[in-house]
Amino acid sequence: MPIYTLPELPYDYSALAPVISPEIIELHHDKHHAAYVKGANDTLEQLAEARDKETWGSINGLEKNLAFHLSGHILHSIYWQNMTGDGGGEPLAQDGVGEL
Repeated sequence: MPIYTLPELPYDYSALAPVISPEIIELHHDKHHAAYVKGANDTLEQLAEARDKETWGSINGLEKNLAFHLSGHILHSIYWQNMTGDGGGEPLAQDGVGEL
C-alpha cells in the first residue's frame, strides 16, 4: 500500500559538484530521503492497523511520526528541485548581503 514514492533526482549525482559531492547527494537521496518515504508509508500502514483494531491510544504518536516522515520527504523533494548545477551566479558582496 505504498502511497509515497521517492522522486527521481532531476540531475545526476555529480551535477552539484564541487559544492556538494556526488557521494553526499547520493547519500541524502538514496538513504535519507528514501528513509523518510519508507517511514511515511510504514506509519500509514500502522495507522490503518490501529484504526482497524481500535487501538485509539496509539494514534496520536503515530500521527506525530507520520508528520515527521512526511515533512522530511516534502522538504527533501523541494530541496532537489531548488538546487541546480548552473545557478546561483556571483554573491552580492563579500558579506553575502550586498545591497539588499
